[in-house]
Amino acid sequence: MVTLGARAGTWLAIGLFISLVGNVFAGGLLAGRHFGPHAREFSRSGEHGAPTGPAAGAAAAPIIQRMIASLPPENRAAFETALAERRQAANEAGNAAREARRKLRDVMNAEKYDRAAVDTAFAEMRAKSMEMQRIMHETIAAAAERLPLEARRRLAEQPRDRPPQERTNP
Repeated sequence: MVTLGARAGTWLAIGLFISLVGNVFAGGLLAGRHFGPHAREFSRSGEHGAPTGPAAGAAAAPIIQRMIASLPPENRAAFETALAERRQAANEAGNAAREARRKLRDVMNAEKYDRAAVDTAFAEMRAKSMEMQRIMHETIAAAAERLPLEARRRLAEQPRDRPPQERTNP
């Protein structure tokens, strides 16, 4: 049995802690690259069920990707075209929401905490987020308007927590 002195045990504990922190950091970086917002970009090749129409190559929200994937192939182009027509408004709303989050972060990181500024930043972030959501809802509604009943039903019935190809029919 090996015994360590108090000083050696302390240094060993510090070394193990630093190693643990490094491993958690590296794991977070890898997880961010694999599961992060840009990990699910559509490929231009149409592989793995990715669209090849107007939405191809764009970084779309996973829910939009699942919606497109749930549609019959013959209805995807009309849905994607309607989404593409409103892409600029959606991008502008998304940029405004991100800017509001950045402003909130700046206010929260200020040397002197200013409750009124934080409340204002939160209110602006809520308003920008709601506007972004409103635009996305209008965009999806306009896109669904171009679909036949059966395709709209598939959109409405697809689960929100996993891609349609992973579901099983009861």
